[in-house]
Amino acid sequence: MHNRAYRDVVTPVFFGASMALLIFSCYGSVRFYSTIPLPGYLLLPVMFAIICVFSVLLHHSSGNVYLSSVQFIQSRNISTDPYVRKTLKSFYTLKVYVGSAYFVRKDSIVTFVDCFTTNAVSLLLAF
Repeated sequence: MHNRAYRDVVTPVFFGASMALLIFSCYGSVRFYSTIPLPGYLLLPVMFAIICVFSVLLHHSSGNVYLSSVQFIQSRNISTDPYVRKTLKSFYTLKVYVGSAYFVRKDSIVTFVDCFTTNAVSLLLAF
């Protein structure tokens, strides 16, 4: 139950909120350069940089969960004891799920950046 709550609510909120804040801070950094006075304008690029670092670290640490579990199972797979091999076959890799169909790997940052650039550019072109 705890895993399902994180999978369906908490993790999508973290990834979705960071994506939305990243897109709007990038939009604000580009569009409001001349309309907002300088002390207030500096908030947008700083927020953009902080959210970029947070998003990269979130993807990197979530991807390490999957890679570490794969490496652990593969490192224990060299045993000659049949009971240990049978037990290892029943193990499954740990994954950080976002919703029901997507789990975070270490290379999923590329998907995140692709989604960000697509949405940020379309927002800049539309408005």
